[in-house]
Amino acid sequence: MLAFEFSAGEALRDCMREKVGDDVFNTEILVNASVMMGADATRYPIELTWDKGQKRALCQPPPWFTGVPAPSKLETYTFAIRCRDRKAQIVQQGGRDFEGLPFALTPDEQIEKRAADLRAIDGRPTPSAQPTSDRPMTEVEELEHLSKELWRGATQTACIQLGVLEDKHPSSALLGEIKAKRARACIAFRFETGRQQADLRTLAGEGPADYAQALANLTLGEQGELQRYSKALDELEALIPAADARISAEAKSLLLATLRFRLSRTSEPTEAAQLVNRLERLSLSEQDAFDVRLELARIRLWHKESSREGELDLMQLGQISSPQAVRALWELGGYFHSRGDYEQALGLYRTIATKVKETGFHPWFERDLSKRIEEASDHRGIASKH
Repeated sequence: MLAFEFSAGEALRDCMREKVGDDVFNTEILVNASVMMGADATRYPIELTWDKGQKRALCQPPPWFTGVPAPSKLETYTFAIRCRDRKAQIVQQGGRDFEGLPFALTPDEQIEKRAADLRAIDGRPTPSAQPTSDRPMTEVEELEHLSKELWRGATQTACIQLGVLEDKHPSSALLGEIKAKRARACIAFRFETGRQQADLRTLAGEGPADYAQALANLTLGEQGELQRYSKALDELEALIPAADARISAEAKSLLLATLRFRLSRTSEPTEAAQLVNRLERLSLSEQDAFDVRLELARIRLWHKESSREGELDLMQLGQISSPQAVRALWELGGYFHSRGDYEQALGLYRTIATKVKETGFHPWFERDLSKRIEEASDHRGIASKH
């Protein structure tokens, strides 16, 4: 099931304006959307169509997009959203109507809601981490448990319970990491941001580089301090060979997620290539390696000065043996389709149809494939008559 409430992020609006020249969030309109999600939380591009299907944009899902719970296998979600006054509301998901749900909260309303939620539970005993057996959790186990809460986006829980952990272990060797993670969670939850900022600046100060310093620099960098952001990436990369397996794994995972997020936000081929080079140093899985190469090819394709290079990249990705290759061909087919080159688009769509039949792989866009083939055939026929 999808999260019902969300606000239209700037990245999504920018993507739609760039690719279609339209900002649907300025007017009241119904937008159809679909996305494929997997158990590993991989976030595939989200396709949005409006104006009776004549306009479409393929964009990265914004941070609000989440599966609840994550599916056990790759699943395609389709849903309708109503856009109005720069807000959005899911009105239908699959066959289920959600009419009457409130529109997404404004940023100010979100702050008020978070504060109210915190006040509501502040007077009650804070739930502690659950023991894994008959014995209580150790400090490291509690920190690992609360770190998972933080990384999955449960910032309210992480903010409160990391504060409890900090009070329980005021002289711990892990205190810096606990403080950095609590500050990150509480800032995301919009609670005591002034205090958390002060803690981050102390942790990010001069001294031997460690995980706490990397986390502090990353959090401050994400708020606009670009020099700290760059420093944090170097610090995280330096921690990957660390003797502590927990810190090594977290540093690699956080660096991977951060670089992929940066890649999803850039439209500059040079920066994208630098990010992909850095990502490929992290010993990516075959799937992740394909995904970052596909994203680089997309960026090149839609950039005027590198579009030919993007075409060649996508053709190369479309020839690999993995069933995922059809995603590259679909992107390239859509590009030719949008340019009015229906002959090339039609050839790519037919190749995709053959590959889908041969491999048994059913991509999220399969339901639109026959429609695209029909559209391209019709346009090609019209053009041939002239």
